[in-house]
Amino acid sequence: MNAGIANVATPTAENGWAGLFAENVLGFWVRCLDGNGSVIQQPDAALYDSRVSYTSTAEGASTSYPAPVLPFSVEISIVTVDSRTASHIDSDVKSAIMALVAEPGTINAAAFVSALSDRAAAQKKLVPILRAAVPHQIQVYMENAP
Repeated sequence: MNAGIANVATPTAENGWAGLFAENVLGFWVRCLDGNGSVIQQPDAALYDSRVSYTSTAEGASTSYPAPVLPFSVEISIVTVDSRTASHIDSDVKSAIMALVAEPGTINAAAFVSALSDRAAAQKKLVPILRAAVPHQIQVYMENAP
């Protein structure tokens, strides 16, 4: 793996990568968390970057972690549907799902299902998607984190 391959093959805000991640997946989120369980904020980076330092605050005290640094943990969240439901997703439903995923408040699978529930009340085409949507979430603790 080199920088050229990484820039072409890795999804980032800079290269606008989009493609098949897995079948029947409505949304996928990854959040890098500090030791307090808060999302790591890096003003100098658009996305989490282990080459950029970050500061964590707990009980009024700040701790800085110099780069290179791993997050304390990573929250991975995904929403899936069964193949039968997925086969009935048309362009209108796809657009509605993509809009929900892109909303700033949709930070993980639980938030997506909640937003989908609210939207399905007004858009009846989303009701079958809501019934079939299964959220999955796991928090992975990094072995070599600070």
